[in-house]
Amino acid sequence: EAGTPTGHPGPDDDGDDDPDPEPPKPGRGEKKATILRLLTEFNGDGARVRKELEKPEYVNLFGETAKATIYKYRTNTWLPAVVRNLVIEFKDPEKVLKELDRQGITYDTKKIAPVIEQYTEENANIRPLRAGRS
Repeated sequence: EAGTPTGHPGPDDDGDDDPDPEPPKPGRGEKKATILRLLTEFNGDGARVRKELEKPEYVNLFGETAKATIYKYRTNTWLPAVVRNLVIEFKDPEKVLKELDRQGITYDTKKIAPVIEQYTEENANIRPLRAGRS
């Protein structure tokens, strides 16, 4: 009989000869959330994110990791969010750049300058939240 030596079905034996269906593919949102979480965890280091995504626990989610996808999410989502938070905190573009450097976050000066300028204008009247204030 199929299954275990005792004749009972094993964990992968559902009693028929049909192949089991493939597990569902993760949605784009799940992939993006994972990449953004890892970018935050690794302070924007795309190479470390790629290396992390090669681990077995991510294989089902990503298959082969896509360098371009990581770059896109880092450039278009993660880095602008970091910059926006720094602009709100410091209000000074030079301080924002210094903080990016202090944190070891790599960026292209020509691409980051318009982002800083945009967020500086948009957030001129926003104050950062401080613990204990309401």
